[in-house]
Amino acid sequence: MNMIGGIDTLDSGSITVDGVEISGYSKKKLVEYRREKIGFVFQFYNLIPSLTARENIETTVDIAVNTPIDVKELMEKLDITPFANRYPNQLSGGQQQRVAIARAIAKNPALLLCDELTGALDSKSAAEVLDFIEKVNQTYHTTILIITHNEAIKGIADKVIRVKDGKVISQETNTHKVSVAELEL
Repeated sequence: MNMIGGIDTLDSGSITVDGVEISGYSKKKLVEYRREKIGFVFQFYNLIPSLTARENIETTVDIAVNTPIDVKELMEKLDITPFANRYPNQLSGGQQQRVAIARAIAKNPALLLCDELTGALDSKSAAEVLDFIEKVNQTYHTTILIITHNEAIKGIADKVIRVKDGKVISQETNTHKVSVAELEL
């Protein structure tokens, strides 16, 4: 995920994103790529503790190159307005994750990279976050890549790629896609 996101470099091989090989990009070009194309949702949220939920989301709008998504509209569509003025330590894990997702998509990236999206959440919060991710995909048409060890999540994916020891071992199109409500988390 870090290589696709332009954070880490490859030792060998290449990475092509949206028809463009990014693996040979300079550091400056990788910064532009991350700013223009990529949204990150980290496993441990990485929210800024001294900023409210709304302010955390606004941080990416301030650096957006593309036309950012209106923060108020984003918060309303994704049902996070009720806790807009709370600080991260006043939010549940699921609420923090939702704010982290909103922050990542506020700059309107083409690709949202999610690292262990539900790893630190109970099953109810995990279902809420996955429902939120479905809403992001449907509303903003954002391509979403979820890295997870939770086998149940594959049910909502369009495509499932299994990796073992750094190598792709299988790729399959999900022909029996289900809603988040049907997952057994």
